[in-house]
Amino acid sequence: MQQLKYYKSMEFYFFIKNSGIPIMSQQEYSCLYGVHPYIDYIIKTKTSILTFKMALKTSAIDYINEIETQKFIDATLKLSQSSGLKCNGYFIGNVKLSDKAYELLKKTKQQYIDKISMSFCCDYDHNKLNQKIIKMLYSNQLYFYDIDGDCIMIDS
Repeated sequence: MQQLKYYKSMEFYFFIKNSGIPIMSQQEYSCLYGVHPYIDYIIKTKTSILTFKMALKTSAIDYINEIETQKFIDATLKLSQSSGLKCNGYFIGNVKLSDKAYELLKKTKQQYIDKISMSFCCDYDHNKLNQKIIKMLYSNQLYFYDIDGDCIMIDS
């Protein structure tokens, strides 16, 4: 299972990196922002930081639990406070949130509206997941370009 998680995580990283978007792994961002072990990747934009937590499970019936969610929220909030920037946190993966984790995300959105925003970008279907990731990046003004330098458009 660890190998699958690592492979899928690196697939996400290179999917973003190869599109020209400056994503950083834990090793790359730790010297700039400190160590945040519950954040797998970050992208710094002009006005915010996007944080990513890979949520990869072996079965479609697995869920992201409340403890995992709280750790990711806490790490994202700490990064926001230390950087002075709003952080937008995203779970990326192939599973769903548990009911308690969903309630925690909802509560966090209301409680820390000026510091962090938390969202969920997951789908068990790999192609649908990639489309959701692209839409999430576009919503943060991060775009994919083709070989000729033209912006790749997406369907709404």
